[in-house]
Amino acid sequence: MTFIRDWLPPVVRRAGNRALGGAITFQGPFANWADARNATTGYDQPSILARVEAATREVLEGRAVYEQDGVAFTVPPPPSDALVGLLLAAARSRGKLSVLDFGGALASHFLRWRPVLSRLCELRWSVVEQPAFVSAGRTLFAGIETVSFHAEVRDVDTPNTVLVSSALQYLPDPIETLRSLRDLGCEVIILDRTPLSLDGPSRIAVQRVPRQLGSASYPCWMLSRKVVHRELSQRYALVHEFSAPDLPMRLGRHIAPVRGSIWVRAEERLPES
Repeated sequence: MTFIRDWLPPVVRRAGNRALGGAITFQGPFANWADARNATTGYDQPSILARVEAATREVLEGRAVYEQDGVAFTVPPPPSDALVGLLLAAARSRGKLSVLDFGGALASHFLRWRPVLSRLCELRWSVVEQPAFVSAGRTLFAGIETVSFHAEVRDVDTPNTVLVSSALQYLPDPIETLRSLRDLGCEVIILDRTPLSLDGPSRIAVQRVPRQLGSASYPCWMLSRKVVHRELSQRYALVHEFSAPDLPMRLGRHIAPVRGSIWVRAEERLPES
C-alpha cells in the first residue's frame, strides 16, 4: 500500500483548541481535492515539524506531560475514549497491544497514554507517517524500543489495533485509505477527532489556521458519517461512538461535529452505543 505517499500529517492546532478554535476557518466547498490543494500553502512547511519536534522533546525530557499538535502541556491530559478502545483491544488479546498509529506525528498518543499502557504485558507502538516525521521520530525515540516509525503501512508487523486520530480528513482519498486499514483485519479500529456530517455527502474544504497557531492552510474533508460507518460495518461492529473535544467543523450552512468511534472485528456483533 502506497497511499500514504501523497499526504502529510495534520500536525497543527485545529478546531479542538477551545480558546482559539473560533479563529480557525473553513472555506468551500471545493469541486475537487486538486482545487482545494492549489488554494493552500500545504502541509510541508518545515516550521510544522520543528514545532512538533520541540514539543515532543519537552515531553521526553520531562518538562511537559504531553504534546498535541505541536504544543506542549504541563497539566494532565483530559480523559480519552480512544484510550478505552486501546484497553479493549488489549483485553481481547490477553493483555497484548500492538498499535498501528496512522498519521500519529511523533508518537504523541503513545507519550500521552504511556503511564497507563506501560502496565500491559506487551506493548508495541508503530507510527505510520511521512518521511520527514519518520526520520525525526527514529532519532527522538532511538532509546525507546516500544516505538517505531514507518513510511508505509505494509512495514508494520501484525498490529492488533488501528488508531486514526485527526488524520483521515486530511487525506486526498480518505475512504480508500479507510478501506485499506479495515482490510488489515485488526481486532480493533479506533477513529478519533474526525469531523463527520450527520446528513448529506462528504465535502472538500480549505482549513486556514491563524498566526498564533502556526499560520497554515491545507485541504481537508467534511466526511459523511453514513459513508464512513458503512465502510467499517462491512467487517466491524460499532461498540462505542463519542464526541471529541474539538469544536465542530463549519462550512457555510453545513456543520459537522468532531467525533470518534470504536469498532471490533465482527465475529461477534456487539450492541451499538
